[in-house]
Amino acid sequence: MATATTEHYRAYAPRPFTRAERDSVTVVFGGLHWRVERVIQAVLENGGNRAEVLPVATREDLLTGREVADIGQCCPTSFTTGNLVNFVRKKSQQHGAEEGGAAAIAQRRQASTRAGAAEVCRRPARR
Repeated sequence: MATATTEHYRAYAPRPFTRAERDSVTVVFGGLHWRVERVIQAVLENGGNRAEVLPVATREDLLTGREVADIGQCCPTSFTTGNLVNFVRKKSQQHGAEEGGAAAIAQRRQASTRAGAAEVCRRPARR
């Protein structure tokens, strides 16, 4: 009889975003109201960081988000995930040949943030 070794879940621990990386890494964010995005961009840039807002999400972003992410995610999360993936793909096409492709660019030049959701889409509607 074979015994299985159980490994407990360990949360993903991203590497720290250091002060030395401010000049070479762009913080990418989106999925919020455009005014809020501009305020966040201004605050980050005022603090010495490079910041870029994701473009407005499209149907193509939704389809990409559904393809690459968890099947149980809500529609706004699918839009944002797909938007980020398509953004990185476009950046890799612009810089990819000389810098090593999408994974290398995403790892070296961009940090992504996303506002958390309160799972509003999963709550029943109030009447």
